[in-house]
Amino acid sequence: MLEKKKIFVKNHLGLGDCIAHNGMVRKILHDDPNCEVYIASKIHNYENISFMYRDNTSIKILKLDDLETNQHLMHNKYDKIISSHFEGEPNYEYLEIGDDAFYTKTGFDPKVRREFFFIERDYEKEINLYKKLTSEIGTEDYIFIHEKPEQNIVINREKIKTNLPIIYAKSEYGFFDLLTIIEKAKEVHVISSCFLSYLMIDKINEKVYAHMYADRSDLTNMIKYNNIDVVL
Repeated sequence: MLEKKKIFVKNHLGLGDCIAHNGMVRKILHDDPNCEVYIASKIHNYENISFMYRDNTSIKILKLDDLETNQHLMHNKYDKIISSHFEGEPNYEYLEIGDDAFYTKTGFDPKVRREFFFIERDYEKEINLYKKLTSEIGTEDYIFIHEKPEQNIVINREKIKTNLPIIYAKSEYGFFDLLTIIEKAKEVHVISSCFLSYLMIDKINEKVYAHMYADRSDLTNMIKYNNIDVVL
């Protein structure tokens, strides 16, 4: 039996970064089915990333942070290492085209980010959460908000032009369990985050507003480039 080639994809380890690399990982396997793709995941993201790739046993997820990833690559042999990590380099291109820069840096067509993106959604789990949360607020007319009040990264309510009830993203919910909630929301209001990374690939709601004054306003042009409405 032919031994499988081992390829390691090294990227920045935020959940949004990992979501942005979904298309790259799947393109690699599409082009070379006789390989295994290894990626690192911080422990607090492991459950979500495992869910994202659970459909393909050739994608191997290792519980490693940035330092551990570097040590792992020093002591383990791979047939190929694909690194989209900027490693302290000036990231002017990222400020303009965002997650596409990970693809241009590694020689992939940026179209791969969307064209090969795939999540096997768990619609039963999503619908159950949708029913639970809409039942709690007593209506199916709501807006969705993701912010980080614990870091003082918050959305100014005066910049939201509706008084509809709010469903918040909470850490107790799996990231992908919230997709139906996001899809059915009257409006989606987010900061620069993993939710924005997902919506720049798969815009499952047409009324998405990125509140860039709250955090990372330097990414405003990039967010607009990705067809998301920006609030400043």
